[in-house]
Amino acid sequence: MSVDLITQIVAYAIAIVGAARLIVQGIAKVTAITPSTTDDQIVSTAQKWIARVQSLLGTIALPSNGAETTAAKKKAKTG
Repeated sequence: MSVDLITQIVAYAIAIVGAARLIVQGIAKVTAITPSTTDDQIVSTAQKWIARVQSLLGTIALPSNGAETTAAKKKAKTG
């Protein structure tokens, strides 16, 4: 697999998860006004899973110059 293909896959995954998060946020607004608590629990679980996936994708999708950026930040703190 080429780096470009992996980059595209990660970019699409980030877009899909972002869209899912927006959808779940909209559903959360609706479930907040319903008397049932079951739907609130389901939405809460969905939000937790989306946050986990976003965290994972954020780790994978570090910029290609991430090492340089990290080194520059460390240098700025010490220097």
